[in-house]
Amino acid sequence: MIGIGVYGDGGVFDPATSHIYNIDEVNITNAVFDEVDLFDGLQNIANEKGKWNSNTKFVAKFLGNLEAGNISLGEAEISGLKVKRKRKKTSTYKDLATVDYIPNSMMTYYDYFAASSKDYEYAVVPIDNAGIEGVISTIATSPDFEGWWLIDPDNPEDGSFHFYYNLEDVSISTYEDRTELNTFAKYPKVYYGQKRAKHGSLSGLFIPEKDSVVKQYEKLESIISKHKPLLLKDGEGRCYYVDVSAPNEVAVQRPSGISSFTINWVEVDEYND
Repeated sequence: MIGIGVYGDGGVFDPATSHIYNIDEVNITNAVFDEVDLFDGLQNIANEKGKWNSNTKFVAKFLGNLEAGNISLGEAEISGLKVKRKRKKTSTYKDLATVDYIPNSMMTYYDYFAASSKDYEYAVVPIDNAGIEGVISTIATSPDFEGWWLIDPDNPEDGSFHFYYNLEDVSISTYEDRTELNTFAKYPKVYYGQKRAKHGSLSGLFIPEKDSVVKQYEKLESIISKHKPLLLKDGEGRCYYVDVSAPNEVAVQRPSGISSFTINWVEVDEYND
């Protein structure tokens, strides 16, 4: 590795190394170092201070091997599996959850917060009791769903609602601080504040299937009535943290038993995946 980029192929002294991507800073965490050296060309400069350049190389052994904290090759016992996610073509993973490690068993994790139609890379990393991470395993995928979802971030498994049937077109507007000052000049002065929040309404149908329309509305009401920020996302990749208010149901009586609904929402926080 060098100060103006990251290179690698057969080894750190490989004269035919290939450039991977530009990088300004290298952070190494969760590692137990057996040997650490810095080289300028072939000269060891581990005890010297100075800036890295195109000839600077970092050489280290982790837990007796060259696989940077690989728990599976050390004596540490794997205690859990950490699940991470990042957008494709980005460099930083976001920690999603840590689950117990059970040998010879299948792990299942449901990600309620990913946006539809976006390219992600998921990673599973073994960790020991000290939190040291092992070798990463990755898979690329793109979530795909239809309709809109309203999700309680603190209880997504039980606090999620899917709006699916006969959804009307959703008109999304923007609140913003804007002041127009008219003077004797030819043109007005326009000033903007920081406020810039999306808002809109969502309308569709409750159709009796697995649950009756009454139970569906009760579940929606139980999520909304907590008066807390909720995640609202659609099948095209739009995601907002919102406050939902004024739910309205028009109950159609039998024989159809179908009800229509409308909710109003306003963006209250930034979504960042």
